[in-house]
Amino acid sequence: MKKYKNMDSSQLWNRNFILFFICTAQSAFGSAVSGVAMSFLVLKITGSVSAMSTTLALNFLPAVLTPFLATFIDRLPLKPPMLFGMFARGLMLISVYLGMQHGFVNKYSIYCLSLFTGFITAFYGSAVQSLIPLLIPKDQLQRGNSLLGVAGNSMTLIGLLCGGALVGLMGPSFALFIEGICYIVCGKLLFLVNMPKLPSANMRNSFLRDFILGFEYIKNSNIILIIVAMFFLITAIISPLSILMPVYMNTISRGAVGYSIFMACVVSGTLFGNVFIAFFGKRFDCFNGVFYGWLGISLCLTGLGLLNTFSISLVWAVLLGISSATLNTGVIVILQKIVPAAFRARVIGSAWAVTQISAPISLFFLSFVIKKISLTGIFISGAILTCIFSLLWRFLYIINNAVTAEAGKCHSNFEEN
Repeated sequence: MKKYKNMDSSQLWNRNFILFFICTAQSAFGSAVSGVAMSFLVLKITGSVSAMSTTLALNFLPAVLTPFLATFIDRLPLKPPMLFGMFARGLMLISVYLGMQHGFVNKYSIYCLSLFTGFITAFYGSAVQSLIPLLIPKDQLQRGNSLLGVAGNSMTLIGLLCGGALVGLMGPSFALFIEGICYIVCGKLLFLVNMPKLPSANMRNSFLRDFILGFEYIKNSNIILIIVAMFFLITAIISPLSILMPVYMNTISRGAVGYSIFMACVVSGTLFGNVFIAFFGKRFDCFNGVFYGWLGISLCLTGLGLLNTFSISLVWAVLLGISSATLNTGVIVILQKIVPAAFRARVIGSAWAVTQISAPISLFFLSFVIKKISLTGIFISGAILTCIFSLLWRFLYIINNAVTAEAGKCHSNFEEN
């Protein structure tokens, strides 16, 4: 296989990264607005909570197919399908607005929109992680990923506030129209981004063979196997917070207002964590970031389980956001560095699919144990589990002292296939 070279400049803030940074911020704003608008639109059309649940389920369903979609990403140029997805999503949202004006929209058209949006999200997420290392220098991946996180977190907060205002003043369909415009603008920005062609794993292979090779690559790397398990565990632990925290806030007499403030503190902590990583840039040690991220989450869960005061819970919320940021950024950058470009979408796509599977599993499990185990017991159990995983990661780091050796071994095994 011909050695792949990054076609971009040696500077982080090059033209392609700036355009993609703006696109990320714009897309995050639109997604946040639609998150508010879609719920109210379904409620307005159907008046049914079950219809809202169905819409949400259809949106997450395509994530299970991410490994299949990611195989296409590794075989095809990134730009055409990314542009199609962005423009198609924007035009569909604008169509919903126009359809609402003429009475053409019903719950089934909303279901179709939600399902299609889920496919775009599943495809686009893997494509983005394959694209980022091609736009910026390898030694700037820590800063680049954290800056994109800052853009996404900031615009999500703004979008949530603006989404509520837009839905209240102009109605949910107009809010979706605004999101549609955001995606059209994103598509125009992506068109201007120079996306180097990904090196194919082996274009002589069939689609099925490339799909299998992706899983074989994961199986032959201890580090990647542990990272995929991390994605499963972190989602399984964080997802139940949407159920546990309202209960927790009721136990300390803070209710819905307390829950909203708590989640705002989590997002603020995530934003601060990404700013912190961006400041340190390549001096940020990704392996240590993952280790301390797990320890931080363990400490937060312990604090939430033992200290039932509102003010202290907000401290844990901020720390939870910071820990999640260092953990997620560290894991993503490690994958971007050690996985060859020809396999990157499949590896990250498989990890993404695992996270989507772990969420319903953990919520289903929680529905059984929440009546049998106290809230404190659930938090402490999660704390012990995350602490054990942090020690496992540290042990793996010591055993595999050189990450490059691990990556080189996997790459050499598959370069000939």
